[in-house]
Amino acid sequence: MSKQRLHHVLRDPYLAARLAAALEAHSAAEAQFVAADQSADRGKLADAAETFLRTERQIGQILVESQRRKDAWIAQARKAFSPSYKESCAVCGKFKSIAHAHHVVPLSEQYDRGFEEPDQEHVWLCPNHHAIIHVLIYPHEDMAAKGRVSAGPISDLEEGEMGAVMALLGRSGRGK
Repeated sequence: MSKQRLHHVLRDPYLAARLAAALEAHSAAEAQFVAADQSADRGKLADAAETFLRTERQIGQILVESQRRKDAWIAQARKAFSPSYKESCAVCGKFKSIAHAHHVVPLSEQYDRGFEEPDQEHVWLCPNHHAIIHVLIYPHEDMAAKGRVSAGPISDLEEGEMGAVMALLGRSGRGK
């Protein structure tokens, strides 16, 4: 289970308690399964396998509920979002007509950090710079893969744009 998924389960005390109980039951079921396998008792092995699979389903249901709650929080924040008058891209100063509103701290990131209310601070970005910011903001488990993904777009930045991108990343809390 990824740390990020576990974090937004732990944000809700009810889900955190359910997850802790399910993980404890899962560990016990795994130990029973190993013991039954070593005893070669087919009846005990079948019962242990059933218990193990039931605890796996419980953990999955908790994670699905957690994701549902996160999705609902983000949907509500998006519905309440009232962007400012459209401006040119904050990085390149162009493309006002096709600029996207970008939350300085993305909504999913806000949820994962435990914001009670969404922070609707935003900037306008052209589609290219919006995509680059998201590549750089979202964590990758494998930093080498993140480097490979972001190297091309970063190398396409023009003089002065890198500073604007890094400033925006700093405002999001990711430019460390």
